[in-house]
Amino acid sequence: MRASRKDLQLCKQVQRTLQLTLGDFGDEVLSGLIVEAVVPAPNAAQLLVMVQPLLPSDSVTIDETLRRLHARVGQLRNEIARAINRKKTPQLIFQVNATPLTTPEQSGSEDAE
Repeated sequence: MRASRKDLQLCKQVQRTLQLTLGDFGDEVLSGLIVEAVVPAPNAAQLLVMVQPLLPSDSVTIDETLRRLHARVGQLRNEIARAINRKKTPQLIFQVNATPLTTPEQSGSEDAE
C-alpha cells in the first residue's frame, strides 16, 4: 500500500522537526545524528524514523543510540505535536543505520592522497 500525499507531507514535517530537535538536548550522540527518512509504518499513526551518525564512533553502539532516542521520545513527540496540525501525534519507531555518512569532500580527499 502506498502512502498518501498527506502521509508523505506529515513524514517530511516530522523529519524536519526531528532534525532540528535532536541537537537541542545537549547530547552529543543525538546531535550527531542525521534523520535519513521518516516513513509510515504501516500508516501515519506510527512512523519509522531512520537515523544515521554523521561521523564514525567506536564508543557508541547502536543499542546505546537507541536507548538515548527512547529516553527522549516523549520530548521528541511533544516537539512534533507543536509542529504539526493533527489530533494525535504519531508513535515513533527508531532504526539506526550504523554506517556513518561521508560527504563528497571527505571521499574525494581520500582519493587525492
